[in-house]
Amino acid sequence: MHLRIHDQRRRITFVVIATMSALWAGVGANPAIIVGGLAALAAVLAVLRFAPGWRNLTEAAAVGLLIVAPLPLPVPLLLVLATGFAGLAYLGFYGSWLDRAGVSMCLISQRTSWVAWPRANVWAALVPGAAHPDDYWTRTLVDFDHDPDDPETLYLRFTDPEQGMAEVTMSFLDCLPDQSCRYLLERDDPSGAEDMTIALALSDDDDGCLIRTRTVHDALRPRIALARWFDDRFGDELTGFATPLSVRRDWGFASASPAAPVYAKA
Repeated sequence: MHLRIHDQRRRITFVVIATMSALWAGVGANPAIIVGGLAALAAVLAVLRFAPGWRNLTEAAAVGLLIVAPLPLPVPLLLVLATGFAGLAYLGFYGSWLDRAGVSMCLISQRTSWVAWPRANVWAALVPGAAHPDDYWTRTLVDFDHDPDDPETLYLRFTDPEQGMAEVTMSFLDCLPDQSCRYLLERDDPSGAEDMTIALALSDDDDGCLIRTRTVHDALRPRIALARWFDDRFGDELTGFATPLSVRRDWGFASASPAAPVYAKA
């Protein structure tokens, strides 16, 4: 698993600030706070480098330390309690208990990027089905088929490192070739948690192409939304393809039945 340190800046910042706050609460203004912050930085970087699959534990550990730091207890007992609270924090952040409660989160991601390509080439690379599957920018699109009864609907197949193959239904809501489009991606998930609506707009700019994207998840599980926020990873991010210029995310909470997918078509 490859992780870009820049994409992990939220997790790194959270862990360092939480650790320094815990030390401030425990020992007051002291040079140890700086040392502790540097140690936390080194620890989270080591996890990201050598054990990236455990990265979600770093923010939980920082929360556990922050909770117990003010308590006037011996250090060994504080460490035991911090471990326990870290476990509870991890369950609170990433446990499936909210899945069963039917709570979902709406996450909107907007990004502006630039790439030194002609607009037609960018369109072919970013819009599934607009060109040969090998031209798709992630190199994960295997093939696609048009619905014989609906030319605005395509059935896509992507390579998936976990499942081997993922099938996705793509439905255009509006489209102006080589300029803009908005489409719905539906995965094989009864809850609709992985469905997303993507809006793409292209314009010529400085011998290149300006790319504006807006991606909407209407029924994202909170634990998945939080993990993606810490990873700064979302469906429309063009890492490795374009140079990001600006990113803005908006959060909202919604109540949705796990059995009833919610689609953003308006």
